Order: sequence, then structure tokens, then C-alpha cells
Amino acid sequence: MHKEETLTYYENKVREVIKYVRENPCNELNVKALSEKFNISYFHFHRIMRAALDEPLGIYVNRIRLNNSAKMIRESNDSISEIAEKIGYNNLSAFSKSFLKEFGVSPQDYRLKDDCLLNNEIDFKFQQNQVVNGRISPKIKVFPPCRMVCINVIGDYGGEAAYKAWETIMSFAAKKRIISWNPDYFSIYYDDPDIVGIDNCNFDCCLIVKKEVEPEGNVAVKDFNGGKYLVFRYKGPWDNLWEVYNKLYRDYIILLDKYHLRDAPIVEKYIRYSEKMKPENYVTEVCIPIE
Repeated sequence: MHKEETLTYYENKVREVIKYVRENPCNELNVKALSEKFNISYFHFHRIMRAALDEPLGIYVNRIRLNNSAKMIRESNDSISEIAEKIGYNNLSAFSKSFLKEFGVSPQDYRLKDDCLLNNEIDFKFQQNQVVNGRISPKIKVFPPCRMVCINVIGDYGGEAAYKAWETIMSFAAKKRIISWNPDYFSIYYDDPDIVGIDNCNFDCCLIVKKEVEPEGNVAVKDFNGGKYLVFRYKGPWDNLWEVYNKLYRDYIILLDKYHLRDAPIVEKYIRYSEKMKPENYVTEVCIPIE
């Protein structure tokens, strides 16, 4: 075969192998079995696949299997042991260690806790003292209208006034017994710090409520209009959120423009955090309003 024909031949073979692996993750998928199935020299097969995948075939196969196991954990009634066996692990401990290493959460926690997030569901993360890209794959979400208690703050988005506002809201909610088992805390940002100055930003610290409650002191009761948002997830300290915004509007403005930005404030939802948690494990959703 000519060079071009040889290249096309192997490109097609690689596509066939990848398709087979994705569709049959529980089959025997070692180099020997796959090279025989697709009639490619065993000697060359692993080199061809590594060049095409930019990683060893075994690592790619394991990631596909783990992705499938995550889906089975959430969508099936099979035990963790049964799922491990189905994807080729004969040892539950080895499966749990691989799952934890790949996704940052144990398979047991991922099944039991609805708010558990996998590492591959994170768009941006704080790593080595800077915000870095994860697997950028924002979701479109439609938030329904709702009632909220909130405190309006003028100041630095991550400053002392904001922390005091959150303390007041939590204290108010506890006193009024309006905190649900899975509370929705979020902020609504009305200003751009680059325009009004970092100390003059106007924003609301909010908690969604499902019970009737009256305003008290500086705690107001308002309606949130909801709407459609393009949602990015960030894992890391709140102090570095502005880096996330800079990345969004600098590197992904074309992506944002594709969805037609809506003239409405940005919303930040606090998905995972607690006083006992290390800030690098906080998970925040940055919600950009779109048409």
C-alpha cells in the first residue's frame, strides 16, 4: 500500500478499536485480544494505539470502564462488588482505589451522596496555587422562580462584609427554622469590579426558602426570577473565583457568545462547602445568564 493508503487504513482501524472499547467495556480488552480481533500485528498494535490516544491503551480502557462504572453506580441496583466485577475488577479494594484516584470520591460515597461530584464534572479547579482548566463541559440549566431571604452587600465580593452577611443569614435561618436538609445558598452579582472598583460591588447573599417568612433587620425577602443559565463548576477556594471569571471571559467568550448572553446578573451557587471542609474542596457553580 502507498503511504497515504496505509495511514488511512490504520486511522480506520483505530476508530474501530475505540468504538469497540466504548461499546464493550466489560469484554476482554487487553492488547493481545484486541490486536487479534482487529487483525493488527501485536508488535505494532500498542504503539499505534498509544500514538492515536496519546496514552497507553490500558489506561484508556480503564478510564472508559470507570466511567461506565460511575453510570452503573447511579443508575443500577447492582452492588458495588457486582459492578466492579462487571467492568473487569476481581478485587473490590483495587476497584475502589482506582475509582477514588480517577474521580476523587469513593464508589460508596458516590452512590450514597447525591451531591457527590466526580473530578471529570469539574470545569475549573484550584491546583498548585492557580486556577487551571478541567474538562470544560458547561451544562445548561433552567432555574425556576423562587422565594429567597437575602442580605444586600456593598463591598469586596469575597471580603469581610460578605462573610458577616452569610453568618447573619445562617443565624436567621436557624432561628426561623427555614433551613432544609439540602439548603440552596447562592449570590447574585450586579457589578463588575473592574468597572465600579473592588470595594464598591453590589451583590446579594441569598438562601432559597420554601416556608413563609417575614423580613427582619437587614435580612430581606425577595423573589428570584430564575431563567436559563450556562453553568460552569469550579473546585477550589472562593478567594480565587475572580480568576475563574477572568478565564471565562478571556478564553471562552466565543463559547459564551454562542449561547447569546442575557442581560441579567451572574449567579454563584455554593454546591459543596462546610466550615470543616478545606477550601480547596469547595465546589461552586458559576451561572452565566443566557437566552
